[in-house]
Amino acid sequence: NTDMYGTLPSGMSQLENLELLLLDDSNFSGSVEVLQNLTNLRYLYLEDNRFNDTIDDNFLKELDQLVHLDISANDFRGSSIPAHLFGFPDLKVLDMSSNHRMQGSLPAEAIANAKGSKLEHLSLHSMNITGQIPLGISALKNLTHLDLSLNRLYGDIPPELAELTKLQYLFLGRNNFSAGAVPEWLRNMTKLTELSLKASSLTGIIPDWIGTDLSKLKFLDFGENSLEGPLPES
Repeated sequence: NTDMYGTLPSGMSQLENLELLLLDDSNFSGSVEVLQNLTNLRYLYLEDNRFNDTIDDNFLKELDQLVHLDISANDFRGSSIPAHLFGFPDLKVLDMSSNHRMQGSLPAEAIANAKGSKLEHLSLHSMNITGQIPLGISALKNLTHLDLSLNRLYGDIPPELAELTKLQYLFLGRNNFSAGAVPEWLRNMTKLTELSLKASSLTGIIPDWIGTDLSKLKFLDFGENSLEGPLPES
């Protein structure tokens, strides 16, 4: 934590050669529009501030060389997740989580078209996201970390997630998914080390294969569901 606060000075727009900018864990507020000119930025960390821009189709659109973008835990608002971010060719980390004034759905077409994506870490929890998880999410083949928990997603949890064979961390809890059994396709996600389907309308028994096929699990949360029967042995 630092004592830095206020809005970003207009002079920052002159730092056109900047590649790394860390303004995290401070008390900055207002707009980040001044950063649009910093087209050489590779790493941008704005998390844990009070920025309150409206996120729209032009949000940081010129910063297409970004590798890491973290704007989590701010007061950003908007009615959609910007589709263009999924087209940034080098982006590996995208964290927009805990922006409670956001809403809207996931940009299904942009995600489906992101077949060459380098994205490894996608965290969009606690953002009031509605709609369904797009089937095209299977295009994000390099994902190792996916957190869509604490939103208002509905429908079925799509089996296309099983095509994300590099996933180690999958958190989908506290959404409004349709009631059903623990998805059978989860047994193929053998690299998972952390899995949360807390409060996900799960019914039936906890399948035996949880303890065998998902042997790398270190964290498992099936709490607040309607599951029954014994815990499987590992």
